[in-house]
Amino acid sequence: MTQKDKVLAVIIAQGNNAFEIEEDRQEFLGLAKACEMEVEAEASFKLKSPNAVTYFGDGNVQMVANVVQDSDYDAVIINVGLTGNQIKNLQERFKCTVLDKNMVLLQIFSKRAQSAESKARVEIANLNYMMSRMVGSYDDLGRQSGRGSGKNRGLGETKLELDRRHVRKRINLLKKKIEQFEKQRETQRSRRVNNTDLKVALVGYTNVGKSSLMNVLLSNDTKNVLEQDMVFASLDTTSRQIYNGDSSFILHDTVGYIENLPKALYPAFQSTRDEIMDADLILHVIDRSHPFYERQEQVIEDYLKSMQVEDVPVWKVYNKIDRLDEIFMSTPTVHFISTKDHQGIESLKACIHEFSNRSFH
Repeated sequence: MTQKDKVLAVIIAQGNNAFEIEEDRQEFLGLAKACEMEVEAEASFKLKSPNAVTYFGDGNVQMVANVVQDSDYDAVIINVGLTGNQIKNLQERFKCTVLDKNMVLLQIFSKRAQSAESKARVEIANLNYMMSRMVGSYDDLGRQSGRGSGKNRGLGETKLELDRRHVRKRINLLKKKIEQFEKQRETQRSRRVNNTDLKVALVGYTNVGKSSLMNVLLSNDTKNVLEQDMVFASLDTTSRQIYNGDSSFILHDTVGYIENLPKALYPAFQSTRDEIMDADLILHVIDRSHPFYERQEQVIEDYLKSMQVEDVPVWKVYNKIDRLDEIFMSTPTVHFISTKDHQGIESLKACIHEFSNRSFH
């Protein structure tokens, strides 16, 4: 796909909570934007339960097909995860490329990966996803070649197994590379054990301002990290030494998370999970101006619970308060800040400094 492609977004609403339905819609369109897709129109409808063939019913499939043909769309993106056969069936009906939510996310991750490790992890995710969706096309190959003959019907299976073997070989090679990266990271962590500096991890939903907070805390502009107003702007964990008077601490900017992340993408978050689990203090950054911030906050709380880091203190850091006409009062473990006009930053730094003194001195 290219930026010039005409894209139709299909928004399938499941459930009756209008608030959550709109949140899902906005988030999916944000993913499309991050994937550099120009969505020209939307088609939306409610669905009680999916079917195995095309996920949504024949009437809605035909409605979308008519829209695609009338306006000559190049691609249809759908805000749910689909099976390989469902994608294949929909492409046959729509006569264009069909991408589900998982494929959109994989494209974003492929575009954003910068380091050798993140590129290797994203490639594994793509290969695993591709391998799980090979069956449909190979079934067709067997039918076309075999025409009912048992002898030829195995051609599709043979081609499938050969390609799967090739993919598995590539995955194993990439895993060996990742093992080397993990050994290097473990060596670095071992060195940090002897370092008395506090280790602080920034955690949060994607695009809440974690990298902006790191840049505000940095005193040396040449060490600034990438910050962009889009989801998954970076897929690499970044570490910086933050100086505060006569003391310092190590700050880790981790990869932002998202609700219902496909399992295929879990490996891309391994280095982030390692840094979070190794932290002495976790700063949970939340975009307080976001209309659905409470749901995003809960997603990250569940994410942290899955890592079993109950022994690590977690402070809430509500960002972007400059966008709100409210008065907020911070406490030592709950902070209200703005990385834009630096509200609350000095108070946050002072609390981290005090925490470091209590914990390490």
